[in-house]
Amino acid sequence: MNYVLPMPAFRFTVVLALGLCLAWPVGARPRKGRLLVDTGVPGATIEVDGQVIGESPMRLPFVVRAGEHEVRVTKPGHAPYTATVSVRGGVDRRVQAALPPVAAVLTVQTDPGGARVLLDGRMLGLAPLTVEVPPGRGLLEVVADGYGRHREPLLLGLGEITARQVHLVAAAPQPVTPAAEPWYRSGWVWAAVGAVAAGAVVTAVVVNASADDQRPPPTHSLVFEPTR
Repeated sequence: MNYVLPMPAFRFTVVLALGLCLAWPVGARPRKGRLLVDTGVPGATIEVDGQVIGESPMRLPFVVRAGEHEVRVTKPGHAPYTATVSVRGGVDRRVQAALPPVAAVLTVQTDPGGARVLLDGRMLGLAPLTVEVPPGRGLLEVVADGYGRHREPLLLGLGEITARQVHLVAAAPQPVTPAAEPWYRSGWVWAAVGAVAAGAVVTAVVVNASADDQRPPPTHSLVFEPTR
């Protein structure tokens, strides 16, 4: 006995089959892929589309949506790497990020904090700090009010990080010097003035005495009048 589907049921079955084929096409690609960044420089910061995803070396690939993504890799003392990469769904995309060294890096921490940090006499900033500096030999100085100055020669390598922890020693207290009195309040000044005045008086007396000695003696004349 043959069973024949009614026409409405047959049409529903065909439409359902076509819908399933359109909704799940054969060979459809996944919508996500994986991204792996290699730098060859440990400790570099890796960003994808402005989001920090970790540091180099990457242990596991980073899952992203298929399409284009902005990759940025940075590390102090090295030139940054920036690129736009295309990731296909279901495929691992590997990126080789070159970070050539361009400077040395100096990191200084101090106790107490906030000390002034100088390199070859040039002010770098206040501790703690991390700053790029020219490679080669240099003289590190750390200065803080009330503490002894710290001096240390350094050899700064290109692309290398030189870290220093500096403990400053409190300076010995300086003796307090009393403020100098004004000159007109000094005893020796008035003693000198008195001596000069006394000398002037003695000189005046001697001069007057000499003048009296040099005067001619007074002459006396007697006048007799006749009596009447």
